[in-house]
Amino acid sequence: MRLAALVVLALAAPAAAERPVAPAELAVEPPLPRPAPSYTRLGTRVSYASVPLDQVQMSSYALGLSLDRPVLGGLRLVGEYDYVWLGPLDGIEQGVAGLPASGHRLQAAVRHTLGRAALSPLFQIFLDVDAGAGASIIDDPMRGVIAPVHAFAGVHAGMTLVQADRQAIWDYDLLLRIHASADGIGAFLGVGMSWGE
Repeated sequence: MRLAALVVLALAAPAAAERPVAPAELAVEPPLPRPAPSYTRLGTRVSYASVPLDQVQMSSYALGLSLDRPVLGGLRLVGEYDYVWLGPLDGIEQGVAGLPASGHRLQAAVRHTLGRAALSPLFQIFLDVDAGAGASIIDDPMRGVIAPVHAFAGVHAGMTLVQADRQAIWDYDLLLRIHASADGIGAFLGVGMSWGE
């Protein structure tokens, strides 16, 4: 009988020593922060501008494509191509038909995000600035072929839709730029969208 009691005590002692650990006492490793991905963006834009040419203020419509790549820190390098229609200010009432000159414009810019706020995991708003320079080749019935150059600075305000797995994004933005050339100062207003992954 004593032998049986000793065996029972010997088996029960280790079980009593091993106190169950409450879930709150378990060491939980904090999740590592997920880095914000950088996206290369391909975009398109429609724009209207009032620009000086030979000291005369002209109206301009443009349809454009852009490529936007992250380069360093928060900076992005942007290349843009526009097909441009150009004409007198009063020609804008007739649309593209009232703008007899047309041609091509190439621009390069550096873009930086001033602020970005996430309203939900999949929806953000942003404010960006950019600055750069460009050149055009315009076939003008009155002036012949001309090649004006310009510098610019602008502000982008828009929103970003993020794919659930964060593999792709869609940006929609409103762009306001100031153009400066040898002929004077112009203003540029555009609406665009881009896709990135």
